[in-house]
Amino acid sequence: YSYSNGGKRVVVGNPMNITQSGTSATNIKSTTIKKMLTIYVPAGSKLDIETKYSEVQLPAGIGDVFMDITNGSFEAESLNKLRLRSKYSNANLRDIKEAEIEFANGRFTANNIDDLDIESKYSTIEMASAKKIKLVSTNDEFEVEDVTDIRGRKNYGNLRITRLTGSIEMDGSNADVKIRNVGANVKLIKINNRYADIRIPLRDMKNYAIDFLGSYSTVYGDFERKAVEPTEEEKKEYASLVQSMINTSGTAKISSTNGMTALNIPAEPSKATAGTIEARTAPMPGTVGTTGTISGGTFSGTLSPTVVQGNRVFRGVNSTLSKFTANIGSGSGLKVQMKCQNCTVDFK
Repeated sequence: YSYSNGGKRVVVGNPMNITQSGTSATNIKSTTIKKMLTIYVPAGSKLDIETKYSEVQLPAGIGDVFMDITNGSFEAESLNKLRLRSKYSNANLRDIKEAEIEFANGRFTANNIDDLDIESKYSTIEMASAKKIKLVSTNDEFEVEDVTDIRGRKNYGNLRITRLTGSIEMDGSNADVKIRNVGANVKLIKINNRYADIRIPLRDMKNYAIDFLGSYSTVYGDFERKAVEPTEEEKKEYASLVQSMINTSGTAKISSTNGMTALNIPAEPSKATAGTIEARTAPMPGTVGTTGTISGGTFSGTLSPTVVQGNRVFRGVNSTLSKFTANIGSGSGLKVQMKCQNCTVDFK
């Protein structure tokens, strides 16, 4: 921010070594001076600030703020609308009605935000409360105490919610999601994740329905599960075409194109080089026809996507089928729709 007054130029930014003579300022190396600039503006003003290596403090009563800050800090009381772009900086805010934020490599804290749209990475994000959050988060520690509705994408890091009162819709991978309290009026929990630890306590809920689809996952919950055959769309999404690998020891080794764990199917050596051999798996919900080659020959059979993608894996005494539904009460209340691969999910 800069302005001229009677030919004197004042610059707010990186503290510089300056010497002043008349109306001119020149850099020197002998003395360091840090200037503090106080600007008085009418209540409800709109501010557009671009700054580096500075500390910016805004009082209550400011209207809209457009802030671009690098390597600094930003503090504000109540704001009507905030547009913030921040790199390597910290922000400490109180109450905001509407905020659109790009935040990287810093720490963001706020008391209350009514409507938040945030894209963040490699940061710590903390809020006391929010009505609506839309997020794109990468490798953040993201924590909010009370939120009504939250949706977006979270890759890596953690998402912690103390109390959810409306809904959550979240996609991503390698992002742990932990909700401490699910409010009685929550209508939807929709999560599509991979390689994650998810904790959503439903022990106090009396009326809800779960629809779960996942591979290599373990689910804990106080409900009776009903195995369901995956839909054709789900089969296409979760079941990949298999490839054969030549094995002359009498075993046809098959691995999926998705890089899932390989599986072995016994084959008769005499049929491994000619004709058609049969590859079968234990009957499980959802099947897909597969073909492949072994030493120049072919085989065909029926492979369950449960096996192809490991949708049924035993981890201790509690293992999860590839797809199941569960109802508590009439099932007309909270809807839980979850797809999670290589996850540990705790509904207790």
